[in-house]
Amino acid sequence: MPIYISAIMKAFQATSLRWQQGGDNWFDVELNFPQAVVQIAAEVVLDPGSGTLALFDIAIYAQDEKNFRMGSAGSTLREAMKDLKSVAQGQGYFIVNITGQRVEHSSSARPGHNIDIRL
Repeated sequence: MPIYISAIMKAFQATSLRWQQGGDNWFDVELNFPQAVVQIAAEVVLDPGSGTLALFDIAIYAQDEKNFRMGSAGSTLREAMKDLKSVAQGQGYFIVNITGQRVEHSSSARPGHNIDIRL
């Protein structure tokens, strides 16, 4: 069930409008995961000609990092990414690329590891 679609749709529409007006190119959304409120931010490039939405330097973080382990939210994050893909496709972007890098000196699994996901 697409539980994050409304928040993602609002964030995508705001990003798309700013992009069209030559404003900033940041995608930023706050999602209420069962574990905590999680924020996702990334630099965005929209290419209507190729139908590609690209999110660069993605950052995913919990508002209350002390009491939240991101690893515990893997399935929830995957659900949110499915919703992002659905929103993008509804707007004519059939390719969604997400890239970033895990924080170099963090306690996360594989710190410094490059992330390259195609939805």
